[in-house]
Amino acid sequence: MKASSLLPGLIQTLEQGEALLSALTDEQYCEPVPQAFSSGIGGHYRHSLEHFLPLLHEPDAELVDYDARERDTEIETIRTHALKVTQACLKQAREMNEDSMDRPVQVRCSVCADTESPVSGSTYGREVMYAIIHAVHHYALIKVMCNLLDVDQPPGFGMAPSTIRHQQASA
Repeated sequence: MKASSLLPGLIQTLEQGEALLSALTDEQYCEPVPQAFSSGIGGHYRHSLEHFLPLLHEPDAELVDYDARERDTEIETIRTHALKVTQACLKQAREMNEDSMDRPVQVRCSVCADTESPVSGSTYGREVMYAIIHAVHHYALIKVMCNLLDVDQPPGFGMAPSTIRHQQASA
């Protein structure tokens, strides 16, 4: 995969989030879903969106620190705030330069509760790729919650791009 192909995926993933947020009511966004361990759509959406924030708000940073996420409860509990943050992310993604995808970065992320978080080398593009796939994973969980709440989702929401391509090729 060329790094230049990451920007359309980033934009599409954020657009899917925007479409989801536009389709939900405030109540649906915050409602705990008992069949999903009483988590709600807002919690999963916040978690996935916060993996994009360090990449988009500080695109020139040398360290991407996933442990330093804000865990902004307003993104989790106020649908209109989540929509506003998503739209700001979309604006930043649309203004990005594809050349930045090859830039080296250091990444910090907890992998064990008993040890200090390691720092590893990566590229900005690899971290964008991670954030996209991480969001798709959480979108799939959100899709299940939406189905339980009888909420429509955008087409292809919560499906891996490879699955969509496979289904299209098999049709």
